[in-house]
Formats: sequence, structure tokens, C-alpha cells
Amino acid sequence: MATIDARSLQLIVDREFPHDDYTVDLDASFEDSGFDSLSVFELGSALAKEFGVRLSDEDLIDCETFGDLAALVTVAPGQAASA
Repeated sequence: MATIDARSLQLIVDREFPHDDYTVDLDASFEDSGFDSLSVFELGSALAKEFGVRLSDEDLIDCETFGDLAALVTVAPGQAASA
């Protein structure tokens, strides 16, 4: 199993937030990226559906960066985001 990469996460962000211009940097905080708490929960929900994982509210609250969120989502090697 491997965590999703920045490119896959960017594709999902672009799909879920088509009217915003977010750039995924795994090390950047959500706050620095312009994400608010609602956006984090919306992205978490999209990732849960995309990859069939369960992300609790507590998990999402603890995430401070895109990298933190990506680390919660593991995918089988070779599986790509179907954005």
C-alpha cells in the first residue's frame, strides 16, 4: 500500500473545487493554501468515496497539511485516482 501522491490529490481537488485555484503542496498548511475547515471536510469526503476508505471527523480535524490528509488515504500500488 502507498499513500496517494500530490498529482492525484491535485486532480481530486480540481474536480471537487472547480471554481477555485488551489495548488496542492503536500507540505503546505491548509490555511496557507486558502482551504477552510469546511473545504477540508469536503475533500475528505471526496477522498473517502474515491478510495473506499473511512475518514473520521477526528482524523480530518488532526490534518494540518495536504500531506497529512494524503497519509490517511492508502491505495494499492499502481492504482491511480480516477478523477
